[in-house]
Amino acid sequence: MSSQASINFKPFLAILCAAATLCSTGLSIFLYVKTSAIIDFTEIRTSPIPATFRRPNPYINLDRITHVSDFPPITNFPEVVLQMLLNDSRRPMKEDHRMQRTKVGTIYPDDRHIVVTREISTVLQFRHYDYAMEKCTLKAVIPDYAENKPFNDNIVDIWLLDTSDEISAQLPNTWTHAPERRNLLTSLTISPTSDPSYEFDCRSNEFTTFELACPSSPNLRCHVDFWQDRRKLPTGGELYSNPQYLDYLIITHRCIHYSKAWSGLKGAGVMLRLIHISNIRFNTVSRFGEE
Repeated sequence: MSSQASINFKPFLAILCAAATLCSTGLSIFLYVKTSAIIDFTEIRTSPIPATFRRPNPYINLDRITHVSDFPPITNFPEVVLQMLLNDSRRPMKEDHRMQRTKVGTIYPDDRHIVVTREISTVLQFRHYDYAMEKCTLKAVIPDYAENKPFNDNIVDIWLLDTSDEISAQLPNTWTHAPERRNLLTSLTISPTSDPSYEFDCRSNEFTTFELACPSSPNLRCHVDFWQDRRKLPTGGELYSNPQYLDYLIITHRCIHYSKAWSGLKGAGVMLRLIHISNIRFNTVSRFGEE
């Protein structure tokens, strides 16, 4: 008797499952048709990428507070460092990185390449975060251990680029080609005896984009090439034998040596910092703005 009931029960389950499947399919079709009448999915799939990210002001009503004292300077690192070949009028940019694929995944170190030659320029973009810190100084500092070692001066032009928009890999239209040059701000002399800097206004929550390039005059030396790492302090160097009539300073993580092969300044394992440490650095320094 029980076996007969079991045999009769199996067709009932099959019919029940088929009915449930038909109901689910019908409900899905009904919802899709109704939703399509309200939302145009084609428009969603083809909607353009936004030109820029929305950056709301995080400092609401802080301008109503009376400033009783100044704040010390802060250090700001560039959000973007890109290289550009100067022989292409379209000004295409690329990122020279040290990304590596390892057993634990892709590693993207915070190393950035600053290179300025007759063939290559570098684009830097700073975002000014802090409220009322709107007086900035772009500064280049030579390491302590290089100040008493002779090498030739190098001239770097600092151009302001014609954009106030954010440059980001998530915004492809901003990442591919560099904006046009707006005006020449200054020329910095990179040498062991100078402390080059340039002051400019930097409004809070906005972007400033520079291009570091060689001067147009072929008679001026221009060759600066170093990697920066803003997250760690490079290891101090060990001084190796150096020939006379030094032309080219090379700074690496663990050694310093000199070469006559070039007539510029080159370094590796460096970072963008304000504090005077054993590195080369391009950075902006923000100071509290006066009312």
